[in-house]
Amino acid sequence: MTRRKPGGYGFLTAGVLVAVMSATAAPAAHAGTYTTWSCRTGANVSTEGLPDWVHSTSGVGGYSYNPGTVCQTSAFSRAGDPFNSAVFADLTNDPSLVVDDMSVVAPGGLTLGVVRLWWRGQARSTGQVAVIATRPDGAQAALIDRRITGFPSSGDPDAGGPPTDTIDLGGARSLTLRSACLGACQADPSTDSLAEWRTYRAALSVNDPSVPSGRATGGLLVDPVLFGERAAIVEGFDAGGGVYLARVLVDGQVRATAPFAEAPCRDVDESNGDPFEFARIQPCPTSGTATVTLNTSGLDEDLHHDVQVQVVDAAGNATVVSQRTVGVDNHRPARGFFNLTTRRFENPQLDLAGPRRLNGSGATSDARLRVYMPVTSTVRIKRGKRAGQRRRSVRGASRRTVGFGSRPTLRGLLTDRSQRPIIGATVWLATRISGSEWAITGGPHVTSNTGRIGLRLPARTPSRQVNLVYFPVSDSHEQVVGQPVGLKVRAGVHLSVSSHAVRNGRRVRFAGRVEGLRPGRGVVGSLQAKVRGRYRTFRQVRLRASSGGRFTAAYRFTATLRPTRYHFRLVVLPQAGLPYDRGASPVRTVLVVP
Repeated sequence: MTRRKPGGYGFLTAGVLVAVMSATAAPAAHAGTYTTWSCRTGANVSTEGLPDWVHSTSGVGGYSYNPGTVCQTSAFSRAGDPFNSAVFADLTNDPSLVVDDMSVVAPGGLTLGVVRLWWRGQARSTGQVAVIATRPDGAQAALIDRRITGFPSSGDPDAGGPPTDTIDLGGARSLTLRSACLGACQADPSTDSLAEWRTYRAALSVNDPSVPSGRATGGLLVDPVLFGERAAIVEGFDAGGGVYLARVLVDGQVRATAPFAEAPCRDVDESNGDPFEFARIQPCPTSGTATVTLNTSGLDEDLHHDVQVQVVDAAGNATVVSQRTVGVDNHRPARGFFNLTTRRFENPQLDLAGPRRLNGSGATSDARLRVYMPVTSTVRIKRGKRAGQRRRSVRGASRRTVGFGSRPTLRGLLTDRSQRPIIGATVWLATRISGSEWAITGGPHVTSNTGRIGLRLPARTPSRQVNLVYFPVSDSHEQVVGQPVGLKVRAGVHLSVSSHAVRNGRRVRFAGRVEGLRPGRGVVGSLQAKVRGRYRTFRQVRLRASSGGRFTAAYRFTATLRPTRYHFRLVVLPQAGLPYDRGASPVRTVLVVP
């Protein structure tokens, strides 16, 4: 007749898991090892980790225990205890040895490392509670052998404390938790067990020396330049704990992951820093396919990145199945090729798809770029046969003022750090008008055999700063920038008179224009006449962009008593509606006679 003792074989429990885990964090997993938990959560209906354990008995006659099928949390010796084993005196038992075991066996290729047990138990004079490891050669070793004792001596493993025991299994193939009667197992006047243990939680580290393999395909691996979301289809194979994750690393940092399978191939505790914790001793499949997607918007823009696709097994062993260096380009070039965020120029000829090309013979990121405007003047010769004579002298200036219609020359010299010229390099003109941002304008200019460049700047263009920018390589925004040169342009001011000779008492009509007004804006100009050697303003005029910057005005001469030639001009000063420097019209004369 089968007889059942009070308190069934419920499996490992952890009803106070949250408290325990907050007090005792699991050690960080490393490549080659993962943790398999039994009854980690302790939920009353959980079967977490229980399928890995096998119940066996020997020497038992007329009764047996049905091991528990759920993880439960309850006080010691109460009904519904967590997973346990026990032996009792019974007349049908073998008189010399009764064994009640719960065992877990490592699958092929895996071995067991360390086990942490949250458990309690006791053994009477003829009883034994043991932890037995089976070595790879089949030999068994009792790592714990408790007799005539109860454990733990203090504390409660079901109340959030540390593990009762932490045991190094030394690469064993299997682990057995045993209750045994070592003699006189038949007659005993007490109904208490001769030996028993109850385990509330168990954490078993598994050694997995094998590395996974696999292959990958998809746009992430073939697109010449990456943008948006790009995916890779990864096939993985592993003979140990199974293929766990496909992941993408960018410049050594994990940027995307995808699992190969559903639970139990899942981290059972995402609250800590160990992603290699599972509910089964072999949690993941030996082969699988996963699609991992990389969002490139979070990567540094317009740069090359090292991209790896890896297959990771349950023990953290990783194998690179694809690796490439590829550029990322998610955004259109900035307006004027000037990035307002970084305050740097962008390479108009950026090419991330092709091989790197050097910009010019002797190209280097350590180049030197001198930018200046030539200014010609005459100087007196102080010595020699031509002493006292004058000659032309050209010097480089960092600022100039020119007329509205002139086309000044800008020059540059591009050399390496040792002042050797960089030949045949493309250099770009950059311009910044007051109130605006820098912008690259026009096409590239090429340096000569001496590393020099000269270009004529456009006429009728507002006052501005100008500069030259050099990009040493084709696949980067790395740049060398000269010192800006200030260019002031006089406003384009025009004035005409209706007559150059009139009698006193007659009117003269003035017509004028100012070029280059900003749309929707206007400026104030001053009509001036030269009196006693000085120009004096006799009328203010308003010039609006809507009328093309034109104006008309009239003046009557009333006090000219003798023939007099008057000089008139229109002057405009710098102001909000005019992006030019002070400008004056050509002088117009009017002869007034009595």
